[in-house]
Amino acid sequence: MVAASFELVAFHQLLHTARIDLQKFIAMIQRSFFWFLTILLFTACSSSKSTTGGTSESSGKWQNEAVVADGKNNEWSGSGLEYDKNTKLAYAVTNDATNIYVLLTTTDQMTQAKILNAGLSLYVDPSGKNKEITSINYPLSAETKMPFNRQATEKQDMQKINADALARANQYTLNGFFTGDGGYSVMQKNNGGVSVKMGYSASKELVYEAIIPFQALSKDKINTGKNIAVGFKINGLPKPDMAGGDRPSGSRGSGRGGRAQGGGTRGGGRQGATGGGDMKLFEDTKYWKTFYVAGKQ
Repeated sequence: MVAASFELVAFHQLLHTARIDLQKFIAMIQRSFFWFLTILLFTACSSSKSTTGGTSESSGKWQNEAVVADGKNNEWSGSGLEYDKNTKLAYAVTNDATNIYVLLTTTDQMTQAKILNAGLSLYVDPSGKNKEITSINYPLSAETKMPFNRQATEKQDMQKINADALARANQYTLNGFFTGDGGYSVMQKNNGGVSVKMGYSASKELVYEAIIPFQALSKDKINTGKNIAVGFKINGLPKPDMAGGDRPSGSRGSGRGGRAQGGGTRGGGRQGATGGGDMKLFEDTKYWKTFYVAGKQ
């Protein structure tokens, strides 16, 4: 009987200890859940500040080296070029205290042909809303009809076509700027201080450079951290002259209303004379990028 009582007391003590341990365990779980919830909410708030959706965004990059818009990209070391596979353009957007700098490059010859013969528009929207109001239209559309046969699209022929087109690309227009709107020669200064030029590198890479002063965009000061949208649009080429009856199915007509001042979007790679890739030559393509004005680093 005594032994039974002893065992009963021991059992109650064990149960009491277990109850205390269970309470400690529950309290620990509650504390852990509290910290987990706190971290989760903090992460969610941080994420909501870094992205706003829509146009792809990136933090701005300060331009340390002086840039001259001369169609050479030797001043852009360390700028970290990004690439858009749709337009086949590598690009960089940087700024310093007074200017926005834009670099576009491509080695794709069909993309070069579209830019040089159909024209390109570079848009800058200080509101960050992708509005096609303020633009540099350069080069202007040449309304050149590309011959549509295999022989004419051989490498040496395309290089000559592009080189000839670059030699003619000496005019541009400014639209929608706070100051400086009008038509100019690439060697001519404008009131907005905007400058633009293209050229070829030693490796046959087409290089496009533009310098856009903040004061040409707005009468108000554009501060560090403000988001600005930059877009580039390459016109599709006009409907080609068909050689030997090789009419590609689905090619679009040559109607190009309102293209006299450039415009544009992207160039496709060569996939044969009647391949789907060639159809992209006759289509407009464009890309927008929103960046935040950088402060000096």
